[in-house]
Amino acid sequence: MGLGVRLLAVVGWPLLFAGAVVGLAWTVYEGPGGLWKWLLVLVFVGVGIAVGSRWWLLMVDAGTETVGPAVSAVAALALVICAMAGIDRWLLHERGRETTCSIRSVNVRHGEAADYYTYRLACDGGRPSSLVRNREIAHAVGRRVRVRYDPEGSAITTLATSRWASDDGRGLLLGAGAALALLVVTGLGAVLTPR
Repeated sequence: MGLGVRLLAVVGWPLLFAGAVVGLAWTVYEGPGGLWKWLLVLVFVGVGIAVGSRWWLLMVDAGTETVGPAVSAVAALALVICAMAGIDRWLLHERGRETTCSIRSVNVRHGEAADYYTYRLACDGGRPSSLVRNREIAHAVGRRVRVRYDPEGSAITTLATSRWASDDGRGLLLGAGAALALLVVTGLGAVLTPR
């Protein structure tokens, strides 16, 4: 593969990966429901895996069997986490609404790393119907709480008093952009460094 094609791949593969992540976020938070949602999730995850595999082959071909793939894997993971969380926060900030709810019941699911509390809500206006947190709300059942939710999509509902309720996602989206830049720089370093 010539230098021009490799340079194009160094920029193109990360951009395609970022596009797959944004497509996944759109599908999760805004896209169609039902079977189409799951099919699109599979398509975007499949594209991400295929692009990641090609990226790994590009790194190996450039002679960076250890450092390049390791840095790229961390950057790709950071891009996915920051983009998904940042888009969720941005959507909740842009179109979120606050309402008051009564907590009707609590269901605790014990995980290996944390416990998750699902609170069933009875809200003014009927929405949202639940709130999931990794922290317990003291004396929850019967308590009135203010929540911020997404009336038009499926951004994650949060307590109106939490720091997430006022976060616009900008910091997370900048983190995703930095991770994308790190992918491109890692690729450039691998392709332009003589073996």
